[in-house]
Amino acid sequence: MTATPGGVSRRIYRPVSATIGMIASAGIAGLLLVDAFLRGGFEQGMLLTPWVLLVLWGVYAFVYAPHVRTDAAGIRLHNVLSVVDIPWGQVSGIRLRWQLEITLRDGRVMRAFGGPTLTRSRRQRRETPETDAVAPSVHDLTQIQEAWEQAGERETAGTGPVRRRPDIPAFIALGIIVAWTAASLLTVAPWS
Repeated sequence: MTATPGGVSRRIYRPVSATIGMIASAGIAGLLLVDAFLRGGFEQGMLLTPWVLLVLWGVYAFVYAPHVRTDAAGIRLHNVLSVVDIPWGQVSGIRLRWQLEITLRDGRVMRAFGGPTLTRSRRQRRETPETDAVAPSVHDLTQIQEAWEQAGERETAGTGPVRRRPDIPAFIALGIIVAWTAASLLTVAPWS
């Protein structure tokens, strides 16, 4: 959580499993590449590296990158290969269905691929209200709704347009990896 101008905190909501998955994938990729360089030498390692990076990019783009970010200006839905910036003034409702859904003033519904998701409740041994814990997804939903309400109270809710754009850094990384993969294929092609 970081502070933005005006003392409003910027929060990022991402499943813990996404972070664990990314760390585990990066660790496995690192071990595979070290093994490739040690056993096969520099040339073989350079030929195998783009393939491992391609899989690691897939884990990043589809598992780790999707998240929800809130700040004083609005909410950002970073989905798979796309980013949607929604000013608080454009929001008419926030709810948690299977995933976070933002209803806009014009009636459109934007869904977040990353961030809080509806989870199945676990059975507890003792069914008393005092021991019932709030699910993390409900806690995150409450924080997002509070940020929206606070923006309305401060009258800092932006009224600009909803902006949708591609995830440019992810596409640039993919382009580099695909070019490297193509070069490695041409290097080992039977006609070369």
